[in-house]
Amino acid sequence: MRHSLTAFYSAQFFIGVDFDLYLYYGNKITRYKGSGKTVEITAYIGGAAVESIAEGAFADNTDITSVMLSDSVTHIGENAFFGCKNLESVTVPDGISMIAPYAFSHNTSAVTVTLPESLKSIGFAAFWEAEKLENIKIPENTAVIGERAFSYCPMLKSIELPENIGMIADSTFRGCTALEKAVMRR
Repeated sequence: MRHSLTAFYSAQFFIGVDFDLYLYYGNKITRYKGSGKTVEITAYIGGAAVESIAEGAFADNTDITSVMLSDSVTHIGENAFFGCKNLESVTVPDGISMIAPYAFSHNTSAVTVTLPESLKSIGFAAFWEAEKLENIKIPENTAVIGERAFSYCPMLKSIELPENIGMIADSTFRGCTALEKAVMRR
């Protein structure tokens, strides 16, 4: 069942059925309270543009299996989807330039991760222990892959890297025991 946002305005917050949205220093989803398996975050909630996913907003949610973020989202905070054990599919929207540390860590079901061309850096341990992730294509504009970004992804078989990657930090692929090939695009 797909859940989308319905909200009511109260002080500096939209308090919604499924989400809370904080309207201060950028409009952030601060907490997901729903139980839907497929979560779609739309561009507007009660007339306010959704710009970011706050630190820990979806952390440890075991209900969601798929997340679709609007292109209006330009920031995903630390630990935003940390420990979402059943999250299988994530599409990071165009406009995101950095994935924060631990943003998608400890997602034991993540099989499909689609990264946008706007991505410039992947933070510390961003996909650490994404246990079912098999393949990853790093976008052309990505300059930095942080330390332990893909560590302990035991099913990761292949990675495609951009030609102009500036830095791949220490231990980025530590514990990726199935890794067979890393291809640098030209």
